[in-house]
Amino acid sequence: MRNKIPFIIMGLLLVLIIVVQMMTPKPVNWSPSYSLHKTTPLGNTILYNELEQVFPNGEITVVEETAYNVLQDSTRVNTNYIFVSNDVSFTEVEKELLFDFVARGNHVFVASGYFRIDSLDFLSNQDAYNIYIRPTYFFQGNDSTSITLSQPEKKTHLTASSRFTNGTIECNPDYYKFLGYRADSSINFVGLAHGNGSLLVNANPNIFSNYGMLDDSLRAYAMQALSILPDQDVFWDERYKPDYFERIDNSRLRYIKKHPGLHMMLWLSILTGLFFLFFRGKREQRVIPIQEPPKNLSLSFVQTIGELYFERSDHTDLSKKQVLYFRDYLSRTFRIRKLEQTKESIDHFLHKTRVEEKLGRRLLNKLFIAEKNQVASELFLLELTSLIEQFKENVKK
Repeated sequence: MRNKIPFIIMGLLLVLIIVVQMMTPKPVNWSPSYSLHKTTPLGNTILYNELEQVFPNGEITVVEETAYNVLQDSTRVNTNYIFVSNDVSFTEVEKELLFDFVARGNHVFVASGYFRIDSLDFLSNQDAYNIYIRPTYFFQGNDSTSITLSQPEKKTHLTASSRFTNGTIECNPDYYKFLGYRADSSINFVGLAHGNGSLLVNANPNIFSNYGMLDDSLRAYAMQALSILPDQDVFWDERYKPDYFERIDNSRLRYIKKHPGLHMMLWLSILTGLFFLFFRGKREQRVIPIQEPPKNLSLSFVQTIGELYFERSDHTDLSKKQVLYFRDYLSRTFRIRKLEQTKESIDHFLHKTRVEEKLGRRLLNKLFIAEKNQVASELFLLELTSLIEQFKENVKK
């Protein structure tokens, strides 16, 4: 029974975690998305579904590629391009293509918390079309302010929470037409006529979100703002959304995190595994045997070989091995691979090793004799060994 207590505790903890998770209310996801796929407060599912009412004669196309790929099509005309996001930022090339797209008779609608166009080199007056939206900050308070959509035939006054009306626009009034105001007279909606088309910029994307569309007055504002665009084909942008890269990431772990049930099961599996390893590993871990490090028997081997040669007294074989080992030493240390009993070879040996000439010639003389002799005495072997040791000591200096 005692062995089952840890597993009983683990089971009770798992049940407690499941009950707490089931009873805990799910928090509202206020993260900005503006995607047609998201039904969260700051998604755009409702607005996207309402586009068919605003543009009954147009075809709605979802675009999930950069503006560059869409705007570079010079044959495209009579199209509305709608952006709703917290940040719509174009490259310099895309800005030039954007104004070419508008000039051909297309219309671009941007509702964003941040949008900036400046220093347009392709225009004669580079600063004429400069526009800047001060970034929108969410949930600043519960006070209300009035926003006005100032089209003569569609003029309306709406009251909304400041979280939806705090964006403002800075632009040149000589080129941009003011379409919307705040109660403090700051601008939050402008339009620019360019060529045969127009650019509409709104500083309050949250008005077009699911949360905003559930409010009757905000819904009316959003629908009337979009109705400024002509009734024609529509490109709905899904590329410049805050969660675009998260949505296209199809990794297994991200899929698990998207679903609360799977996410909870993942953590439960990890906790179960840790409990199992802790209790089972603590009880049944094998005794680790003590292994002594291997002994170095090199010295014993050398001693054994030496005693073997001493007992055999084969001085001739030892002298020839001394010569072979010395030649290998010269090859590895001085790159002398060929050593012959010629003047050129001996001079090359003395030059490469920098050994004293007298010692070098004595050593070479002994080496050549050892290679030719069929029988070597003990005294000859001692002299050869001594000369080799002297040579190695001499070249170290």
